Amino acid sequence: MPAVIVVDMLLTGTTALALLHELQSHTDTAKVPVILCTNLADGLDLEELAPYGVRRIVDKTTMQPDDIVAAVKSVLL
Repeated sequence: MPAVIVVDMLLTGTTALALLHELQSHTDTAKVPVILCTNLADGLDLEELAPYGVRRIVDKTTMQPDDIVAAVKSVLL
C-alpha cells in the first residue's frame, strides 16, 4: 500500500477525478493521502477536493523540485 499518491490532474486516458473517486471507493486506498500536481491549481479548491483524499495541491507552473518533497513530507507527518 502506498504511503502517499502523487497524481497529475490531466491524466492521459482518464481524469484524475475519476481515479480519485475510484480510490475513495475502496477501504484500503481511501485513507491514502493524495497530492495533486497540476497546471490548473488556480482553479481548484482544496476543500472541495478533500473528500477525494487530496491533502495538498502543487502548482506545476511555479513549483521547484523541492516542493514535491516538502508536500510529501507534510502529508506524512
